[in-house]
Amino acid sequence: MLLLSDTHIGKVVKPEQTLGLGEYNFPEFLRRLKRLEESVFSILTDHTTTRVPEIVVALLGDMLDGALDHAAECGHVNTVLSQFYQGGHALAQFLARLSTLAPLRVYGVVGNHTRWQNQRKMPTENRNSNYDMMLYLYVQALVREIPRIECRFDEQPFSLFDVQGWRFYAGHGDNLRGGDKMLGIPNHAIGRNVGTNSQLFIRAKQPLPNYYLYGHLHRPITLPHTNGEVIVNGAFPGVDGYSLTEAFNSSHPVQKFFLVHPKFGRSACYDLRLDFPPTGEPYKLDSMFACN
Repeated sequence: MLLLSDTHIGKVVKPEQTLGLGEYNFPEFLRRLKRLEESVFSILTDHTTTRVPEIVVALLGDMLDGALDHAAECGHVNTVLSQFYQGGHALAQFLARLSTLAPLRVYGVVGNHTRWQNQRKMPTENRNSNYDMMLYLYVQALVREIPRIECRFDEQPFSLFDVQGWRFYAGHGDNLRGGDKMLGIPNHAIGRNVGTNSQLFIRAKQPLPNYYLYGHLHRPITLPHTNGEVIVNGAFPGVDGYSLTEAFNSSHPVQKFFLVHPKFGRSACYDLRLDFPPTGEPYKLDSMFACN
C-alpha cells in the first residue's frame, strides 16, 4: 500500500527566503515523484520475496498547492490551471508505471489547501467540490485505457476500504487540530476521532476500522490504538516558510509505503525519502501551461 499526499504541486519554496534550509518547485516535485516511483520498484523487485497481488494507492489530499495565500502581497507563481494540468499528467504517468508491477486500486480524499478561494475553511457538506477532486478525475480520465488501474473516487469526505481483510479509513487530516506543535501530534483529536468512529461503526453493526490514514501534518507518524494503528503520511516540500516561521519541526520529504498481511495486518513499513536524486527517465510533459 502506498500513501501519496501533500505533494503541493505548484508550490515554490526559495532557499533565500528560508535561511537556505528549504527549496521546492515543480521540477523538484517531478524529481521527488520519480524517486518515489523508483523506491517502490526497488522494494517490490529487489528487496522482498513476497508476492504482491495488487498495489492500493491512497491519495490523501493537498496534491495541488491550491489558491490559499497567507500573505496578501504574495502572488502565485503557478496558477491553479498550471498545477492541475502539469501535475495531472505527471501523476498519470506515475500510476501507469506502477501498474506494471501489479494492478492498482486507487482511492482519494481531498485536502484543505485545494478548497475554493472564497472558503475560509473546509466545508462540512460537498467537501468533494475541490481542486483535488478535479485532479483525481482528470488523472482517472488519462489512465482510463489502462485496465490494470481501477480508480474508486466518490463524494464521501472520508474513504473506507478493505485490504487483505483489514479495514482502512482515510482522510486528509485537517480535522485533527490542536496538540503539541513541536512534535506535531494532535493527540486529543486523534483519540477522539478513533473513539467516536468506533462507536458509530458499532452502532451501525459494521466492522471497525483497523487503520486510520491521514496526511496534512507534513511528517510521518505511526500511533497504535486498540484495534490497529493511526498512520500519518509525510509530505513532499520539506522545510518551507510557514514551518520555519511557526517553528514546526519539519521532517525530511517522505512518503509511506507498507505491506499488508492477511493475518498480521500492516507488516513491513517504509518511510521513503524523496530528497535523493532519481536515476531513471523523467516524466514527459507538454510545454503548454508550464509550471515553474
